[in-house]
Amino acid sequence: MLQVPPPKYQVGDQVLIKEIYVVDQQNGLTIVKLDKTYTACVEKNKGSSSLGYSYVLDIDFANNKRPSNLAKVCYWEDNILTKIDIQDESFWKVWGER
Repeated sequence: MLQVPPPKYQVGDQVLIKEIYVVDQQNGLTIVKLDKTYTACVEKNKGSSSLGYSYVLDIDFANNKRPSNLAKVCYWEDNILTKIDIQDESFWKVWGER
């Protein structure tokens, strides 16, 4: 039997993403590449499939700039850049990129 690797992310993990899914009137579901990375919190692990694990994310859009057409979809592990330590996140919020 084929061994399934464990998921990379757990509920509550803070992660970075650089693309989101939106619903476009003409094209349907579309991937939008973001100008910068956004933090997101893993809300749920939907389990594995032949494509790997998928996750429900709560994306932290600054200043309530959540797109009105943001799709309610799961993000694959390939869509997530990396897990971040909460201490790292607060460091960058205070000091920024220099």
